[in-house]
Amino acid sequence: NIRIMNYLIDLASVKELSYVHENVENELVRKVLKRSQDMYIEPIVGTDLYDRLLDGVGNNNLTANELILVNDYIIMVLVISVELRLSDAGTTEIRNIGTGIAREQSFEANDPNRMERTKDMTYKDLTFYKNRLKRYLCENHLLYPLFDSSNLNGIKPEGKANSYSQNF
Repeated sequence: NIRIMNYLIDLASVKELSYVHENVENELVRKVLKRSQDMYIEPIVGTDLYDRLLDGVGNNNLTANELILVNDYIIMVLVISVELRLSDAGTTEIRNIGTGIAREQSFEANDPNRMERTKDMTYKDLTFYKNRLKRYLCENHLLYPLFDSSNLNGIKPEGKANSYSQNF
């Protein structure tokens, strides 16, 4: 059962707010954004609130509090997680003969040490914004009833039973 995917941020905004260059293929950014939403946002906010936010963005009917949550807290987690994931996905190609590194003649990739420093800095940024989002939700959970709701089949918000966010 394939679910139609909405995104919490549009691709142009991802590129505008991040270090992702405009020449990165939108299809690659879209795939990484989908994974980032599922891996970083849904475990923090829980399936009920996550689904509501996707629906609200898709139907342009977010409440004022939901707009604050998305615009002021969730967006930066998504943007930075996309940067982090694209740092590997952007140069790796999986083909029928194997997995390798894509190269361009007019571009010099980071050496392994510089790449690790870049990823480390980006991971620290991601950790900061994830913690900021978690703190905001904990301090303002009464504004988001779906954050406190339990969903038997979905992911519960971080810190509650059946949460997967500890893995990331």
